Amino acid sequence: MEDTNVQVEFGEPDKTMLEDLVAQVEALNEKDYTAESWSALVKALETAKSVLADENATSQQIADAYTGLKTAVDALEKAEQGQSSYELQKGEMDKVPESLKNVFASVTDIFNKMLEQAKKTIQSLTNNTSKLFDLTLFQVLPDGSRVEVTAENFPKDGVLVELPYSDFGTGVDKDTHNFVVTHMFEQDGNGHKAGDMETISAQATDTGLRFTLYSMSPVMVSWAEKSETVPTPVPTPTPVPTATPNPSNPQQPAPTPVPVVTTPQTGDSNTGTIAAIALTICLVVGGSVAYVKFGPKGKDDQK
Repeated sequence: MEDTNVQVEFGEPDKTMLEDLVAQVEALNEKDYTAESWSALVKALETAKSVLADENATSQQIADAYTGLKTAVDALEKAEQGQSSYELQKGEMDKVPESLKNVFASVTDIFNKMLEQAKKTIQSLTNNTSKLFDLTLFQVLPDGSRVEVTAENFPKDGVLVELPYSDFGTGVDKDTHNFVVTHMFEQDGNGHKAGDMETISAQATDTGLRFTLYSMSPVMVSWAEKSETVPTPVPTPTPVPTATPNPSNPQQPAPTPVPVVTTPQTGDSNTGTIAAIALTICLVVGGSVAYVKFGPKGKDDQK
C-alpha cells in the first residue's frame, strides 16, 4: 500500500461518504502509480459513480461500492521510471491497410461496413455522425528511430485510449450524446478473421470517450443525441489481445487494461485531416512501466 493522502471516514458508508471518497480519488494522478493497480482503481471508481447516479441504490450497494473503492486505493502502488518508450499516432483513415486489401477495395467500403455494425446498437446513426480513425502504435528505440508495433509485439495489457469530444464535432459530449465504438480486426487470429468487427465497451467521462484496444486500426466512433430513441448498448465481450502468446507460459492470465491514454483536444474536426497529438502515457510491457508519447504523424508514417 502506498501513501495516497486519501482520508477515510469511519461508520456505515452513505452516499455523502462515497461522494467524498470519489472526489479524493479523482484528484489522484494515474502517472504516479503502476498500470495494474491504477486499472483496478479505475474499475472501482466507475462502479462507485454508477452507484452514486442510482437514486434507488441500496445501503448494501453503497457500502460495497465504498469498500471496493477504498480497497483499490489501498492497493495502489507507486510507479517507477521504465525503459520502454512508445508513441501513439492518431489520424483519419485515408488508405485501406495492407492486411485488409484482400477484403475491402476502398476506405468507403470499410466505413460502410463498420457503420452497419454500429447501427446494430443505435439505428439512427449516419455517415455524418460517425468518424473512422487510423491509430498506429510505434516503439521508440534508444537511437530515436521508431518501429511500428505489430500483433506479435503489441502490449499484452492493451492500450486504454481517451479521445476528446472535440474529435467528434461541436456540441458533442457525454451529457447530450450516446456513443458506439466499433473496432475492425486487421489480421486473422484468436478466433477472428481480418475484416471481422467488435463493438467495444466505452465510458463517456467528463473529459472524453474511453475504451481499451488490444490492436489498432480501424476504429470507428459513432454518436447520437440522447433525445433519440436509443437501445441499451450491448458490447461484445472484452477483446482478446492479438499478441502472440508466450510459448513458455501457455497459462498466461488474461490482460489487464492499462491506465488511460488522454489525447489533448485538437480543435480540428475536419475530415481527411490528421490530428497531431503530443503527450506521454504509461503502459506495462514485459513487466516494466513504459511511457507512450503521442506525436504528429509524419509523411513517412502515412499508410
